[in-house]
Amino acid sequence: METIIEGTPHIPIAEAAAELRTTPLRILMLIKQEVMKGCQLEEEWYVDRSTLGCFRSQDMDQKEHGGCGTCSGCQGK
Repeated sequence: METIIEGTPHIPIAEAAAELRTTPLRILMLIKQEVMKGCQLEEEWYVDRSTLGCFRSQDMDQKEHGGCGTCSGCQGK
């Protein structure tokens, strides 16, 4: 379920993990490392929807070490 946070579409971390075929913990780690954009709203974590398109098109292992550098979704690192 998509939620708008500060004008940007976000999805729950569990949904993002399912879309990327990984675990919510892995997604949370990437958010904490500032490789993936996300935020906590009340007690739930959300992922910036724009991050997912970039991660879908790239190898997740490469992302863990700094992002793709081609989009704002993964902070351009």
